[in-house]
Amino acid sequence: MDEEIDLERTCIVTRDKRDPAELIRFVASPDGVATPDLKRKLPGRGAWVAARADIVARLNDKQLSRALKRPTTIPPGLADTVERLLRRDALQALALDRRNRRRRPGHRAAARPRGG
Repeated sequence: MDEEIDLERTCIVTRDKRDPAELIRFVASPDGVATPDLKRKLPGRGAWVAARADIVARLNDKQLSRALKRPTTIPPGLADTVERLLRRDALQALALDRRNRRRRPGHRAAARPRGG
């Protein structure tokens, strides 16, 4: 039986259904502050928001508290913090990719034309 798993999540701001790769997961810290979970590994109930600065900026305490089922506050500058974290993760991924390309065995030999 080949069942398709529903991998869509709903953005709590726009109510649009999207692929999780297009969304940012937020959780509440133990003291009730909204925390972006970019790696999607933090414990607890998560709320999904579209990964756009204008949408993250529209997120309010009421929406987040309802989605997380607990009182939650949004720290000032959350959209800027999310943008900074996303930029940092992208730069780290590029650096890793660059490092892996340098260490791949035989990549220099494969790039050289063969003499004949």
